[in-house]
Amino acid sequence: MKNAEIPEGAAKDLPDQFKDELNPKKLAAQLQDLQAILPDKAVSKGDTWVRNQKSQLGGGQVMSFRIDYKYEGTVNRNGRELDRITGKVTSVGYDQEGDAAGPLKVKDSDLKSAKSSLGMFFDRKLGRFVEVKSLIQVKGEMTFEANGMELPGKLDLTMESNIKDLPREK
Repeated sequence: MKNAEIPEGAAKDLPDQFKDELNPKKLAAQLQDLQAILPDKAVSKGDTWVRNQKSQLGGGQVMSFRIDYKYEGTVNRNGRELDRITGKVTSVGYDQEGDAAGPLKVKDSDLKSAKSSLGMFFDRKLGRFVEVKSLIQVKGEMTFEANGMELPGKLDLTMESNIKDLPREK
């Protein structure tokens, strides 16, 4: 079995919320989103570009981000020449795709990026990112609805990830 392969028939034993998260189309879309970070044309050190990206939070919840990226030039790491890209979240949105799993639904939201730091290293020889670090803090007001009643709320969410896959030189 390969790393991203799910054994045949295994998905039928999963609860519905997990089946959706392991949907091959959804996983392929997430990989495409990562590759979509790259600029559409050749860039020089200091050049910038903008991308709109979505983050699946589970249960049909989706956060949308506008991210301003900057090409920082090349660096040497573990004997490899890598392209360094940084980014900053400049706007945030929330959406619920499909029905919420339970009686509580989000009716409205007014979210802002409180803090963000994105750093990536791309290996041209491998044609993929070998390191991705991100820290995104989102704050704001949300209005929930439960059984026809509106409930005001506040959100303070911090999402952090650190993915490193730097293969050794052969």
